[in-house]
Amino acid sequence: MYSINIFLVRHAETVSNKLNETDRIISGRCPTTPLTDAGITQAQAMGVYFKHMGIKFSGAYASTALRTQQTAKHCFEAMGDPICLKVDDNLSELSPGDWEGRKGSMYGHDTLRKTFDVDNWNFVPGDVVQGESQRSVAERMLVCIKKIVLSHCKKETDFPGSEVRNVIIFSHGLAIKCLLAELLDEPRNDAFRTQIDNTGLTILRFEGTEFKTPPEIRNERPHLTHQ
Repeated sequence: MYSINIFLVRHAETVSNKLNETDRIISGRCPTTPLTDAGITQAQAMGVYFKHMGIKFSGAYASTALRTQQTAKHCFEAMGDPICLKVDDNLSELSPGDWEGRKGSMYGHDTLRKTFDVDNWNFVPGDVVQGESQRSVAERMLVCIKKIVLSHCKKETDFPGSEVRNVIIFSHGLAIKCLLAELLDEPRNDAFRTQIDNTGLTILRFEGTEFKTPPEIRNERPHLTHQ
């Protein structure tokens, strides 16, 4: 039976991440937000760390957003490993519907805050154009992860003789928080409070297609202290 290690990574720092609380906007699924210079350095540092640790990947995946794909690109270039990156929309950030691009401070308004606090796991943002609930994001992320794990369990030629396969996935902060809440059966209404930093690394281990809890590494950034 193969062991599959899923290296789950939030994208590196973006221009939107640098905005202060007053200016912050709801980025949602915005596909064009680029990395900052600091973000590029974070991604490169991750690649250097993987290379130093001798970690190789049998598969790599990212959402459709520029920021996850740029993170992957700079990471792989620093590794010196031309990995083929597969893009999957199911790894994307929560969609806020037509709230995308609005001030993030709107979540602090009394009426919305009360509604959100009652059951934010099932709350659907958006006015005319509806987005997704955190529950919906967790469900699609989990289906996608299990599909990826299953596909790598079936591969026989990636690393002949090896019983452990590493797969890296570049995704988004809230999407990762929702996935972990569902996968680890943690309090759903507190999922959004989980700390997931830019290039924060969480490793999920599967024995065959069965998930093994808990993750030994969760939102860690050893690449930023390794240098």
